[in-house]
Amino acid sequence: MNKQLISIAVVTYNSSQMVIDTLESVKAQTYSAIELIVSDDCSTDNTLIVVREWIAKNKDRFVDVKLLSSDENKGIAPNRNKCVREASGEWIKFLDSDDLLTSQAIESYASAINEKIHFIIGNYIPFNEEGEKTIEKNRITLPTLILRKKTFEQLGGFDERFPMLEDYPFFHKAKKAGYIFDWIDEPIVYYRMHLGSIQLTPRFHLSHVNYINQVIVPDYLKEKKYIDYWHDKLWSEKELAKINNQPVKVFFIYLLMLISDTKEWYYIMRDKIYRLIVLKWRG
Repeated sequence: MNKQLISIAVVTYNSSQMVIDTLESVKAQTYSAIELIVSDDCSTDNTLIVVREWIAKNKDRFVDVKLLSSDENKGIAPNRNKCVREASGEWIKFLDSDDLLTSQAIESYASAINEKIHFIIGNYIPFNEEGEKTIEKNRITLPTLILRKKTFEQLGGFDERFPMLEDYPFFHKAKKAGYIFDWIDEPIVYYRMHLGSIQLTPRFHLSHVNYINQVIVPDYLKEKKYIDYWHDKLWSEKELAKINNQPVKVFFIYLLMLISDTKEWYYIMRDKIYRLIVLKWRG
């Protein structure tokens, strides 16, 4: 019986220092029927050269290899959507160019796939220059997810209005549509934490703030979750003022939060008081 084809989509941007380790982890999979797609988002370093050289040496290991490039930096969401359009596999595994798959990752996914399943998540192991950390279990995160291509397309793919924040908007749509995320108790990916992470960039923060402001805030209002609505509306407006370098507006919005936002006071009590006391007591 032939194994079903699974597409692994590696997205890159200025990834020349780490991408080879990522590709080697794909090559080392115990599962054989893999299509490799590498899509570069207009890198300004030599990422494409490095990837081309690696593919030339290793292409025979895969059922098919596709290298995509762009002449404009569009962001993560458009780059991943492009991978899906080019994918031939029924199932797609996204992989960032600084993360590593465990050797049995695709084999573990494949053993769990059936006709009723649309999304499967596994466990991940965060690591940095100081070594591995405790394994993280049962969290819906894109690095540990494999998904059915048809389902992805039915949900409209990643929302390109928020180019650097692809996962949360997509998960929000999937949950609202009633999809269930299945879980396997297997380590899938080594998740690299470093100062160059996309999540630490201003573009990521802007996508996050816009998503909260344009999607989550209106949803809270429709659902009559007024406390959540008021907090997220004020928070997103405050963060937009920060991004636009409007310190006076930031000050007055935060003052309004302190006066009227009960959820903000909850976070202050939790993060500024309770956690500090607990950490000091434990220390």
